[in-house]
Amino acid sequence: MTTADILWICNGLIFLGAVTMLAYVLSGHRERVRHLRDTYLQKANVELDRIAPSREVADLWQKLLSSVVFEDRAPSRMRLIVALRDVAPTESQLCTVEESVIHPCNEIANLIDCGLLRARDLVETMQVRKYVDVLSCLKLTEPLVWYQSLVRVRGRWGYRPLQLLGVLDQLRAVSGYDDVRGRIAVDVGGGSWTLFEPITWWHKLFARVRYLIKSPTVDLRSKLHLKKEARRLRALLNTAGAGESGAAYQSW
Repeated sequence: MTTADILWICNGLIFLGAVTMLAYVLSGHRERVRHLRDTYLQKANVELDRIAPSREVADLWQKLLSSVVFEDRAPSRMRLIVALRDVAPTESQLCTVEESVIHPCNEIANLIDCGLLRARDLVETMQVRKYVDVLSCLKLTEPLVWYQSLVRVRGRWGYRPLQLLGVLDQLRAVSGYDDVRGRIAVDVGGGSWTLFEPITWWHKLFARVRYLIKSPTVDLRSKLHLKKEARRLRALLNTAGAGESGAAYQSW
């Protein structure tokens, strides 16, 4: 055996050892990543279980719904903001919303925004009833967020839950549950308001292809979208004037 053969064998053994070591390191890294993902998923699911409107919030919505003319579709954001101004939620009701909805959603949205949790992973672990309940709760909380932000001038109060609502709404299209993809409504008097329209087959197909490239998430784009919507609603409030009646907003 020549010196060249010995060197070739040594180099081969060194290369094999390096590959084995790299595979071991990567395997341990994948295991740590999986463990962290499961930890954050568990934390997010604990926060999801906290999202539950109290009796005070239910009473507030009864007053709100009775003050708005019934239609098949839920009224516009502006009409609900004005209706909330007229109903005048108490501090106790607003604090309850903050504790039972805003705070848990802030925690979940922060995990997604920091890249510690994928929204799609969270949705895949949610049971169908929980998914529908969270969507409905956040949609009903949305007017309260705008009321607090624009009427009571609390800045970006509650914007995180609105970002989370946008993500969960987009992910309805790739859900495996018919109840999630179908019409989601809230009972009102003798009928119901449509909170979310059913997902069409072409929307479902488009979403599946699109989300292979980039899944919906809480990011700068969703923040900018909320700022733009806040400017639009603030302009409408300023144009109409604080003293206008709710009827002035029926066409918005």
